[in-house]
Amino acid sequence: MATLLNNTTIGTEEWYKIQLTRHVLPQLEKDKRRFSWSKRKMPDEKNDLKQNLQTFLNHCTEADRRRFTQEAWHQCVNYALSDPPYEPVIDERERQALFEIAQWLDLPKDDERRQILGPRAHSLRDLQDDEIKNVLISNNIPQEFKTTFGNRWNERISQEMFALASRVQEQHEDVWKEGKGFLHNVQQFTQIVLPKQPICDEGICVLSKEYQDKEIYFIGDIHGDIDALDAVLECTKFSSGTDVKGPCLIFLGDYGDRGLNTMDVWIRLLQLKSKYSNRVFLLRGNHEDFFDVRLTLTENGQEIKAPFKIPAVAKYWDTFASLYYLLQGVGEQISNIPTFCDALPSMIIMPDGLLALHGGPLPRRRKNDGWTLPEDSYKPLEVKSLFDLRKPRVQFLMRWSEPDEQEKDDFECAWSEYKGQIGPRLTTSKADIQEFLAKTGLLRIVHGHSHPNAGYRSLYGGLATCLKTTRYANGDSMAIARYIPHETVQPIEVKV
Repeated sequence: MATLLNNTTIGTEEWYKIQLTRHVLPQLEKDKRRFSWSKRKMPDEKNDLKQNLQTFLNHCTEADRRRFTQEAWHQCVNYALSDPPYEPVIDERERQALFEIAQWLDLPKDDERRQILGPRAHSLRDLQDDEIKNVLISNNIPQEFKTTFGNRWNERISQEMFALASRVQEQHEDVWKEGKGFLHNVQQFTQIVLPKQPICDEGICVLSKEYQDKEIYFIGDIHGDIDALDAVLECTKFSSGTDVKGPCLIFLGDYGDRGLNTMDVWIRLLQLKSKYSNRVFLLRGNHEDFFDVRLTLTENGQEIKAPFKIPAVAKYWDTFASLYYLLQGVGEQISNIPTFCDALPSMIIMPDGLLALHGGPLPRRRKNDGWTLPEDSYKPLEVKSLFDLRKPRVQFLMRWSEPDEQEKDDFECAWSEYKGQIGPRLTTSKADIQEFLAKTGLLRIVHGHSHPNAGYRSLYGGLATCLKTTRYANGDSMAIARYIPHETVQPIEVKV
């Protein structure tokens, strides 16, 4: 394992430019697709902001409307606060503009808007009953788990966030060091002598026997939904515990992208993991994968020696940008991003043999499986026993694999589109999962990645359970699952 480099900080002005580029400009296109506006009533670019905004809001569901108006309000406040000289002050001109925007968005007067707008806030409507409830829930989240830098980013905050990420990195390095070689030559789960404390052997975390008696919840993809994360903390009563006792949370990866609050989610998770290292576990998803790229100059084709990374999910950059700031990934320090993500475990083995991971098992090899590459290229992917799960290439592809949602018993050509790189998502059948569990001696799996519409999906009589804990993929329904040893997990609906 490698430690994080710390030789530079990122300035305030650059932060705001990135924020505007990353959030504001793409937002219109994102929301057009997400809310499926009527083709006959699409906003006209020639219309003014207020008219476009009203057209947009008229075609939202009530839940989407409330979420969007809150996000739009906070973006406008952030923009006002980012106006030079980057001081946390809103002048009268900005206050009047924010008041008009609050009216357009039909926002109620609450403590935040009273503080920002002053006497103007009295002209806004009153809070409705369900909005009051949401405010109370939000206020019950411990302050220490709320974003600490507010609407500003400066050198002090940069150093604080880097120190926070470094503590989490050190925690992961410690469990990797303690677990090195723990699974050596282990063929089946029944051969494992459970450790005295959680360990990690080459990306495979094994929990100690005491976790069989703990209250544990699995959380699916968050995808930048900070309100969903807050709802999980509230639903599980996480803050009712101490540093070592209380409900435990196992996050199944994909913490950013899609949603609007990737940075907030990452900071909240780092805060939780840093303080509650044995109650919070962060697994790696495919949105935490990054690739090396070679850059060349356009003028002469000369290769640039400085390293660079791109997200493996190339159309989303929010996770990359957030980690770029949190880990101070400028220049040579860009290596901090893969260094940090490489330390995230790929999967967790529970005391009863349940396997928690982001994706799923790989398709098995057999006749007519569609494999087109040389046979020796399959060796890094071959899983004959539990010990083989330590292979980096196996873990990488398992983050991109998923059980078939149609619950097919079997199908051919599962490897047909695999060309040795990421390729498409690999899909596994009931026969593939059964063979995987038989070879490893594991009991069943719980995973994320697939975004079931209902928030969860149980497949093949409970052999696999999929979870989604975000509103930014396949609808607003969300779920987590309670761990019940030797039984199928218990899905729990989560609402914001």
